[in-house]
Amino acid sequence: MRVAIVDDDREFEKKTEETVRKFCEAEGEEADILCVAAGDTLLDRMEGEGNCDIYILDVELPELDGLELATRIRERDGDAGIVILSNYEEYALPAYKVRPYDYIMKSRYETELPGALEGIWREQQRREREDIYLLENNEMMKAIRLDRILYLEKEKKKKYTIIHCCGGEDYNEKLPLEKAYEKLQKESFLYINRGHIINMEHITCLEKEEITLADSVRLPVSRYRMTAVKDELARYWGKRW
Repeated sequence: MRVAIVDDDREFEKKTEETVRKFCEAEGEEADILCVAAGDTLLDRMEGEGNCDIYILDVELPELDGLELATRIRERDGDAGIVILSNYEEYALPAYKVRPYDYIMKSRYETELPGALEGIWREQQRREREDIYLLENNEMMKAIRLDRILYLEKEKKKKYTIIHCCGGEDYNEKLPLEKAYEKLQKESFLYINRGHIINMEHITCLEKEEITLADSVRLPVSRYRMTAVKDELARYWGKRW
Protein backbone atom coordinates (compact mmCIF):
# COMPACT_ATOMS: atom_id res chain seq x y z
CA MET A 1 0.00 0.00 0.00
CA ARG A 2 1.54 3.32 -1.07
CA VAL A 3 0.47 6.18 1.20
CA ALA A 4 1.44 9.87 1.08
CA ILE A 5 1.28 11.94 4.27
CA VAL A 6 1.56 15.71 3.86
CA ASP A 7 1.88 17.66 7.13
CA ASP A 8 4.28 20.38 8.21
CA ASP A 9 3.87 19.36 11.86
CA ARG A 10 6.64 16.78 12.13
CA GLU A 11 5.41 15.34 15.42
CA PHE A 12 1.87 14.79 14.14
CA GLU A 13 3.25 13.41 10.87
CA LYS A 14 5.10 10.71 12.82
CA LYS A 15 1.92 9.80 14.73
CA THR A 16 -0.02 9.54 11.47
CA GLU A 17 2.70 7.38 9.93
CA GLU A 18 2.59 5.04 12.93
CA THR A 19 -1.19 4.69 12.57
CA VAL A 20 -0.82 3.83 8.87
CA ARG A 21 1.90 1.25 9.57
CA LYS A 22 -0.23 -0.45 12.23
CA PHE A 23 -3.14 -0.63 9.81
CA CYS A 24 -0.97 -2.13 7.06
CA GLU A 25 0.49 -4.71 9.45
CA ALA A 26 -3.01 -5.74 10.53
CA GLU A 27 -4.01 -6.18 6.88
CA GLY A 28 -0.84 -8.06 5.97
CA GLU A 29 0.14 -5.36 3.49
CA GLU A 30 3.58 -3.88 2.95
CA ALA A 31 3.62 -0.14 3.65
CA ASP A 32 5.39 2.30 1.35
CA ILE A 33 4.86 5.62 3.11
CA LEU A 34 5.95 8.95 1.67
CA CYS A 35 6.09 11.78 4.23
CA VAL A 36 6.58 15.36 3.06
CA ALA A 37 5.96 18.78 4.60
CA ALA A 38 4.68 20.65 1.51
CA GLY A 39 2.23 20.07 -1.32
CA ASP A 40 4.66 21.14 -4.03
CA THR A 41 7.11 18.52 -2.81
CA LEU A 42 4.48 15.81 -3.12
CA LEU A 43 3.53 16.85 -6.65
CA ASP A 44 7.19 16.81 -7.69
CA ARG A 45 7.62 13.32 -6.23
CA MET A 46 4.49 12.11 -8.00
CA GLU A 47 5.91 13.28 -11.33
CA GLY A 48 8.87 10.98 -10.88
CA GLU A 49 7.42 8.15 -8.82
CA GLY A 50 3.76 7.96 -9.84
CA ASN A 51 0.51 8.09 -7.87
CA CYS A 52 -0.16 6.75 -4.40
CA ASP A 53 -3.08 4.63 -3.22
CA ILE A 54 -4.01 6.95 -0.34
CA TYR A 55 -3.29 10.60 0.44
CA ILE A 56 -3.54 11.97 3.99
CA LEU A 57 -3.42 15.76 3.81
CA ASP A 58 -3.26 18.50 6.41
CA VAL A 59 -5.40 21.51 5.48
CA GLU A 60 -3.01 24.24 6.57
CA LEU A 61 0.21 23.85 4.61
CA PRO A 62 2.80 26.41 3.47
CA GLU A 63 2.21 27.91 0.00
CA LEU A 64 -0.07 25.20 -1.48
CA ASP A 65 -2.80 24.46 1.07
CA GLY A 66 -4.32 21.03 1.57
CA LEU A 67 -7.53 21.71 -0.37
CA GLU A 68 -5.69 23.04 -3.43
CA LEU A 69 -3.32 20.08 -3.19
CA ALA A 70 -6.29 17.71 -3.08
CA THR A 71 -7.67 19.40 -6.20
CA ARG A 72 -4.38 18.89 -8.02
CA ILE A 73 -4.24 15.24 -6.95
CA ARG A 74 -7.83 14.68 -8.08
CA GLU A 75 -6.97 16.12 -11.51
CA ARG A 76 -4.22 13.51 -11.86
CA ASP A 77 -6.13 10.59 -10.36
CA GLY A 78 -9.92 10.67 -10.33
CA ASP A 79 -10.07 7.61 -8.06
CA ALA A 80 -7.54 8.82 -5.49
CA GLY A 81 -8.32 7.95 -1.88
CA ILE A 82 -8.01 11.27 -0.05
CA VAL A 83 -8.35 11.90 3.68
CA ILE A 84 -8.27 15.49 4.97
CA LEU A 85 -6.97 16.12 8.50
CA SER A 86 -7.56 19.43 10.22
CA ASN A 87 -7.73 21.25 13.52
CA TYR A 88 -10.59 23.40 12.18
CA GLU A 89 -14.18 22.42 11.37
CA GLU A 90 -14.76 25.42 9.08
CA TYR A 91 -12.78 23.81 6.26
CA ALA A 92 -15.05 20.76 6.17
CA LEU A 93 -17.65 22.11 3.73
CA PRO A 94 -15.11 23.52 1.21
CA ALA A 95 -13.16 20.25 1.48
CA TYR A 96 -16.02 18.16 0.12
CA LYS A 97 -15.75 19.91 -3.24
CA VAL A 98 -12.65 17.78 -3.87
CA ARG A 99 -14.53 14.59 -2.89
CA PRO A 100 -12.34 13.30 -0.03
CA TYR A 101 -13.19 9.93 1.46
CA ASP A 102 -13.27 11.56 4.89
CA TYR A 103 -12.63 14.80 6.76
CA ILE A 104 -11.20 14.04 10.19
CA MET A 105 -10.46 16.37 13.07
CA LYS A 106 -6.91 15.84 14.27
CA SER A 107 -8.16 15.41 17.82
CA ARG A 108 -10.00 12.25 16.68
CA TYR A 109 -7.49 10.83 14.19
CA GLU A 110 -6.55 7.82 16.39
CA THR A 111 -10.11 6.47 16.40
CA GLU A 112 -11.31 7.60 12.95
CA LEU A 113 -8.29 7.33 10.63
CA PRO A 114 -8.05 3.49 10.72
CA GLY A 115 -11.69 3.23 9.62
CA ALA A 116 -11.09 5.62 6.74
CA LEU A 117 -8.01 3.67 5.64
CA GLU A 118 -9.96 0.42 5.70
CA GLY A 119 -12.82 1.91 3.69
CA ILE A 120 -10.53 3.27 0.98
CA TRP A 121 -8.50 0.08 0.78
CA ARG A 122 -11.57 -2.16 0.48
CA GLU A 123 -13.03 0.08 -2.25
CA GLN A 124 -9.78 0.05 -4.21
CA GLN A 125 -9.51 -3.73 -3.95
CA ARG A 126 -13.07 -4.09 -5.25
CA ARG A 127 -12.32 -1.73 -8.13
CA GLU A 128 -9.15 -3.63 -9.01
CA ARG A 129 -11.07 -6.91 -9.18
CA GLU A 130 -13.50 -5.31 -11.60
CA ASP A 131 -10.80 -3.67 -13.72
CA ILE A 132 -9.26 -6.82 -15.14
CA TYR A 133 -9.53 -8.80 -18.34
CA LEU A 134 -9.59 -12.53 -17.62
CA LEU A 135 -7.62 -14.20 -20.41
CA GLU A 136 -8.34 -17.89 -21.00
CA ASN A 137 -6.59 -20.05 -23.57
CA ASN A 138 -5.08 -23.57 -23.81
CA GLU A 139 -1.88 -22.47 -22.11
CA MET A 140 -3.00 -20.21 -19.27
CA MET A 141 -5.54 -18.26 -17.34
CA LYS A 142 -4.31 -14.74 -16.64
CA ALA A 143 -5.82 -11.62 -15.08
CA ILE A 144 -4.67 -8.63 -17.13
CA ARG A 145 -5.19 -5.17 -15.70
CA LEU A 146 -7.28 -3.14 -18.12
CA ASP A 147 -5.03 -0.10 -17.78
CA ARG A 148 -2.15 -2.19 -19.17
CA ILE A 149 -4.00 -3.04 -22.39
CA LEU A 150 -3.09 -0.80 -25.34
CA TYR A 151 -5.40 -2.34 -27.91
CA LEU A 152 -7.07 -5.54 -29.07
CA GLU A 153 -6.68 -6.82 -32.61
CA LYS A 154 -8.68 -9.26 -34.69
CA GLU A 155 -6.53 -12.10 -36.03
CA LYS A 156 -7.41 -12.18 -39.71
CA LYS A 157 -7.40 -15.89 -40.57
CA LYS A 158 -8.63 -17.45 -37.33
CA LYS A 159 -11.23 -16.51 -34.73
CA TYR A 160 -8.59 -15.19 -32.37
CA THR A 161 -8.14 -11.91 -30.55
CA ILE A 162 -4.64 -10.59 -29.95
CA ILE A 163 -4.33 -8.50 -26.77
CA HIS A 164 -1.47 -6.01 -26.99
CA CYS A 165 -0.24 -4.68 -23.64
CA CYS A 166 2.19 -2.00 -22.50
CA GLY A 167 5.84 -2.94 -22.82
CA GLY A 168 5.33 -5.18 -25.85
CA GLU A 169 3.50 -8.03 -24.11
CA ASP A 170 1.02 -9.83 -26.42
CA TYR A 171 -1.51 -12.55 -25.64
CA ASN A 172 -3.80 -14.62 -27.87
CA GLU A 173 -7.28 -15.75 -26.98
CA LYS A 174 -9.51 -18.01 -29.09
CA LEU A 175 -12.39 -15.59 -29.08
CA PRO A 176 -13.92 -13.29 -31.73
CA LEU A 177 -13.09 -9.62 -31.24
CA GLU A 178 -16.71 -8.70 -30.52
CA LYS A 179 -16.83 -11.27 -27.68
CA ALA A 180 -13.58 -9.95 -26.26
CA TYR A 181 -15.11 -6.47 -26.29
CA GLU A 182 -17.99 -7.71 -24.14
CA LYS A 183 -15.48 -8.90 -21.52
CA LEU A 184 -13.84 -5.49 -21.20
CA GLN A 185 -16.71 -3.79 -19.36
CA LYS A 186 -15.05 -0.39 -19.37
CA GLU A 187 -15.95 2.79 -21.21
CA SER A 188 -12.36 3.65 -22.14
CA PHE A 189 -12.29 0.97 -24.89
CA LEU A 190 -13.37 2.01 -28.36
CA TYR A 191 -13.69 0.43 -31.81
CA ILE A 192 -11.68 2.47 -34.34
CA ASN A 193 -12.21 0.03 -37.22
CA ARG A 194 -13.55 -3.49 -37.70
CA GLY A 195 -10.32 -5.09 -36.54
CA HIS A 196 -9.08 -2.91 -33.68
CA ILE A 197 -10.32 -1.80 -30.25
CA ILE A 198 -8.13 0.76 -28.53
CA ASN A 199 -7.82 1.88 -24.91
CA MET A 200 -8.40 5.64 -24.85
CA GLU A 201 -6.28 5.89 -21.70
CA HIS A 202 -3.21 5.43 -23.90
CA ILE A 203 -4.01 7.74 -26.82
CA THR A 204 -1.36 10.38 -27.37
CA CYS A 205 -2.57 11.79 -30.69
CA LEU A 206 -5.39 11.64 -33.24
CA GLU A 207 -4.29 13.09 -36.57
CA LYS A 208 -6.09 12.76 -39.88
CA GLU A 209 -7.08 9.06 -40.04
CA GLU A 210 -4.54 7.68 -37.59
CA ILE A 211 -4.37 7.22 -33.83
CA THR A 212 -1.09 7.10 -31.94
CA LEU A 213 -0.93 5.16 -28.68
CA ALA A 214 1.77 4.77 -26.06
CA ASP A 215 4.84 2.78 -27.12
CA SER A 216 4.62 4.63 -30.49
CA VAL A 217 1.86 2.34 -31.75
CA ARG A 218 -0.03 3.75 -34.74
CA LEU A 219 -3.38 2.41 -35.95
CA PRO A 220 -5.75 3.50 -38.72
CA VAL A 221 -9.21 4.91 -38.02
CA SER A 222 -11.78 3.88 -40.61
CA ARG A 223 -13.64 6.71 -42.33
CA TYR A 224 -17.06 5.48 -41.28
CA ARG A 225 -15.89 5.43 -37.60
CA MET A 226 -14.05 8.77 -37.62
CA THR A 227 -16.90 10.99 -36.40
CA ALA A 228 -17.81 8.57 -33.60
CA VAL A 229 -14.17 8.23 -32.57
CA LYS A 230 -13.74 12.01 -32.35
CA ASP A 231 -16.95 12.36 -30.33
CA GLU A 232 -16.05 9.56 -27.93
CA LEU A 233 -12.51 10.82 -27.46
CA ALA A 234 -13.73 14.38 -26.76
CA ARG A 235 -16.24 13.01 -24.24
CA TYR A 236 -13.64 10.83 -22.55
CA TRP A 237 -10.99 13.54 -22.32
CA GLY A 238 -13.56 16.07 -21.19
CA LYS A 239 -14.78 13.79 -18.41
CA ARG A 240 -11.27 12.92 -17.30
CA TRP A 241 -9.77 16.43 -17.39
